[in-house]
Amino acid sequence: MKHFFSSWFFLAVLSLQFFCSESLQEAKSPGDIIIGGLFPIHESVDAKEQCNRFSVARLTQSLIMVHAIEEINRSGELGNITLGYHLVDSCGDVTTALRNSLRFMKRNGNFNTDSKQQSSPPVMAVIGDYHSEISMAVTRQLNMEKIPQISYGATSGLLSDKTRFPSFLRTVPEDDHQAQAIIQILKDHNWNWVGIVATNGEYGRYAVERLQHHAASQDICFAYIKFLPEFLVDSNLEDNLRDTVKSVIENQNVSVVVSFAKPSHMRYMFDNVLKDHRGRKKVWIASDNWSQAVDCLNTTRWNLKDVGTVFGVTLKSGNSSRFERFLRNLTNNSDQYENKNSFLMEFLKGNDDSNNGSNTSIEFKIDRLVNMTYLYAILSIELAVKAIAQTVKDLCVTKKCDISTLQPGEFRDALKKVKVSLDGINYSFNKHCDVDSGYDIIMWRYLSGTTLDMNYQVGHYDIKQDRLMVTSEINNLYHQTKKVSSRCSVCYPGEMKVRRYGQPVCCYECKKCPENFYSNTTGLYYTTVKFNEK
Repeated sequence: MKHFFSSWFFLAVLSLQFFCSESLQEAKSPGDIIIGGLFPIHESVDAKEQCNRFSVARLTQSLIMVHAIEEINRSGELGNITLGYHLVDSCGDVTTALRNSLRFMKRNGNFNTDSKQQSSPPVMAVIGDYHSEISMAVTRQLNMEKIPQISYGATSGLLSDKTRFPSFLRTVPEDDHQAQAIIQILKDHNWNWVGIVATNGEYGRYAVERLQHHAASQDICFAYIKFLPEFLVDSNLEDNLRDTVKSVIENQNVSVVVSFAKPSHMRYMFDNVLKDHRGRKKVWIASDNWSQAVDCLNTTRWNLKDVGTVFGVTLKSGNSSRFERFLRNLTNNSDQYENKNSFLMEFLKGNDDSNNGSNTSIEFKIDRLVNMTYLYAILSIELAVKAIAQTVKDLCVTKKCDISTLQPGEFRDALKKVKVSLDGINYSFNKHCDVDSGYDIIMWRYLSGTTLDMNYQVGHYDIKQDRLMVTSEINNLYHQTKKVSSRCSVCYPGEMKVRRYGQPVCCYECKKCPENFYSNTTGLYYTTVKFNEK
């Protein structure tokens, strides 16, 4: 992917509005200051560029934003100022995201571009997208009008470059920290011969590069590194997936696989890896991309014993109680969103492609929304809304700004400096406009029957201390996995390591110690201790 979009590209994207005749799905609510929202509510586009694969989880994330804004307005903390919202779908596709996010800008043909008629863009800030690849494109487009974008999930370290992305902020850490957390899990278990699977986009490539960087200083090696096409419509996807599955199955001394893939890729991986007994009972270390994705394992076909052990690195969790009450209340008051939120109405009325003929009662639908609520999204999206609201308060309540002339550039500069408190914890953006909130470490387990619990915390990673901490009460469970071996070579006491020419540092031969010498530790390199002579 090219690092810079030329001006002709933007002109081409801007012109799309005149040729796109399909009606845009959206969610809108009026207010004095409008916040844009960009969510992959549909996860992909088909060959005809129609959005498909409706995601209940991403719909839920868009509702977290709606709920947070409604809470701010009810609290009265902004005085007479109200926040509104305008949500659109990125469909997990860069071109679609660019086209739909044009509605956030003055340059959009649906708005009068005469500066005397419209002095500021339709929105003051945008929350989203989840994906790094999409966020990079959209923030460049929004930056044409200095509109700040706050992502709740785009973690590629490339976005920390404020020279290239001056209007991009995020309420999550960048992926270099996630790579360090994974390295500490590997080091803690003495695993040094590991496989890697990732998607071939900005997120996957950067995460793998940082993992390799930190692994080098810890003598951790990678038996294979497999990249899968970023998008499901890619013609090479099936061939790449087959090749990756083959590597997982045939490398029998690789018991641990680190994956930065997407949930849809992992579902295919598990369905094919687990067909072969050699692909079962491994340890999978899941990145935040799929560590809590309930649909990546077909539990009607496979169980967790087939898979083995799944460690997950997740973004820090938020308090779900308030949001769950909001969802439960939709049972009786969903009508208020009838003309405001076409995504929600599509889902509640059973017109989305996620239904598959299942129970269509509204109670069942609400249960699905609750069950598909990711706790990390609650914190990161609520934090984004809170940061915007606090900036409005700083500029327009404390300093009495003129909302009609407030410009996104001024708002962006204030947003970068804002300090907010959420659930008793203070947050602020660092110099790269990231929030270093840290990570939770989880392990998959069964709650009952075939219901997987993907929120079971076994530890957390503190970014400031660069330290992995395991929760004391499950210390024994966590360390049971230390019985798993994932090493290219192992030398035992009485043997010494001898390097193999042209092989990774983790792969070596083991030779018996010379006469009258011994080694008293596993894995010594040319190091022996001489017997005392009498």
